[in-house]
Amino acid sequence: MSEVPRTQIDLLRQWRFQHLGCFRLYDTICQIEPAPDLANRDTVYAFVQGDRVMYVGSADEPKRRLRDYIRSHANAEKKRLVHRGLREVLEGQHVDIWVRQIYGSITVVDGLPVGMLLGVEDGIIKTLQPPWNGRGKAKPILNSPSSASQAEVAELLRLVQEIRAQMVV
Repeated sequence: MSEVPRTQIDLLRQWRFQHLGCFRLYDTICQIEPAPDLANRDTVYAFVQGDRVMYVGSADEPKRRLRDYIRSHANAEKKRLVHRGLREVLEGQHVDIWVRQIYGSITVVDGLPVGMLLGVEDGIIKTLQPPWNGRGKAKPILNSPSSASQAEVAELLRLVQEIRAQMVV
């Protein structure tokens, strides 16, 4: 029997995310440390503060997308919730960046093409309910990893295995 995840970081690791680096603020300049070495392919990324996933996003050009967060830092009050959240947190802390690159980005379900990138992103958002995503309407699959029942954890693991089966490693 597999180990029950205790934190959201444990879930990210279980879902084969890797720690890429972190956003840091130097004076008024936001930087990513270390400089990301990331292939431009479909990627789901998560911004983490402490052991809490604050935001989940996806990009087909992740290097450009991460640079966009740095550029928009100065104009955060005009941007989306994730940009404002980053600005507030970075005043005295850092935000970790976790990534999972997706291979085999299109699958077919009942004859319909389905994008794995957005499906994985949406599944994680529904599962973890990151506060900076601001969707708020999605019904969580788990209330929190620490309060999950064995049935909830088993269902989540089943869903993860289904997703993994659809991906080419």
